[in-house]
Amino acid sequence: MSENLIEELEKRRKLDRNFFFGFVAVCCALLGYFSMMLPPIWIAFMGLVMAIVSAHVFYLLHRHFKRKGKALFLTSLAEEFQLTYSPSHAFEVGSMYEHGIIPPYSVKDTEDGFTSRKMEFPISFQEATLKKIEEDQQNNKRYEIPIFHGLMVKVDLKKRLDFHTIIIPNKFLRPTIEAGSIPHRKGFKEVKIVSNKFSEKYKVYSTHQVESRVLFDPLFIERFMELGEHLNAKWLEASFIGRELLIMAQYKKDHFEIGSILRPVMEDDIEKVRDEIRHILAMSEMLKHHTYIGE
Repeated sequence: MSENLIEELEKRRKLDRNFFFGFVAVCCALLGYFSMMLPPIWIAFMGLVMAIVSAHVFYLLHRHFKRKGKALFLTSLAEEFQLTYSPSHAFEVGSMYEHGIIPPYSVKDTEDGFTSRKMEFPISFQEATLKKIEEDQQNNKRYEIPIFHGLMVKVDLKKRLDFHTIIIPNKFLRPTIEAGSIPHRKGFKEVKIVSNKFSEKYKVYSTHQVESRVLFDPLFIERFMELGEHLNAKWLEASFIGRELLIMAQYKKDHFEIGSILRPVMEDDIEKVRDEIRHILAMSEMLKHHTYIGE
């Protein structure tokens, strides 16, 4: 499948790339033609305008390739992993607000949603960007402040939990005051986890000490840490409540990408995204072997 997918992506990439090169060639030809009739200052001005227009054309073609190529790319991978792919979203961010780890936001943007109902523990995940709007009334300006950009993973549990347990990054990992905050509810107490590697980066709070300790068995801690490493995340947060597990991974860079119109699509590009999806799905697979939730 990879060879056919790469071949199709390359056709789309080369079409956009050749259109851009053709546009630049026409601009250069026009500039050369007019250079014989116009003074140097006008030629310099025309060259500047053409450079700006060429940069804009490149941006539009690059976005076109990423949008069309990405849809083809991710749809093919979704079929491989028996997932349903949606370019817009997998679930509504607002429906997860009860978990308490989603920071207050004014604007949300979701894309690249995947859903699997065939797994024993159904899983959905998507990329999301959350922003907060602040108004400067004195200067009559509005500012959009990014407060989260990354991956949201929702796993449906078979067993309803009686209490609420969350994982937040240690204070030094928090990029803003909005991240890593304990929900404004009574009864949350810190839970000491016997794992130095985990405790160096994360803290656990719960409304029930016993249930939280049962949830954090060694396998879950191991998979949770591996997920952050393979996604190259700045930090992770997670929440167990009711019949849901929600994981939020703050990205250092975008995922599920296929590169640029100036660089060929390689097998490594596809394998990298495959590896990301495998580690996300591993969170669902891991729960089958959980002595408490997997029963």
